[in-house]
Amino acid sequence: MTEMTGGTNPGDRMYEELSKAGVSTIISMHLNEKSLELAKKSFMNVIIAGHMSSDSLGMNLFLDELEQKGIEIVPCSGLMRASRTKKGKK
Repeated sequence: MTEMTGGTNPGDRMYEELSKAGVSTIISMHLNEKSLELAKKSFMNVIIAGHMSSDSLGMNLFLDELEQKGIEIVPCSGLMRASRTKKGKK
């Protein structure tokens, strides 16, 4: 499961509930110490993917849709563009 919350951590109960549902690993951009401890208590693994790589992952999915509509994409400001559209592949 990925957990991207735009600069904040999710609610404290999330880890316990996800663990009960069978989720064992969370991929996140960041996590504070309290949340890390709650994840550990719930027997969950946490992978910190980093902000720029996480932004690029999510934005690439959105940018593929724009590219399919004929919009030219110009990567900048740390965006790592990986097009999966027919037009974007060379």
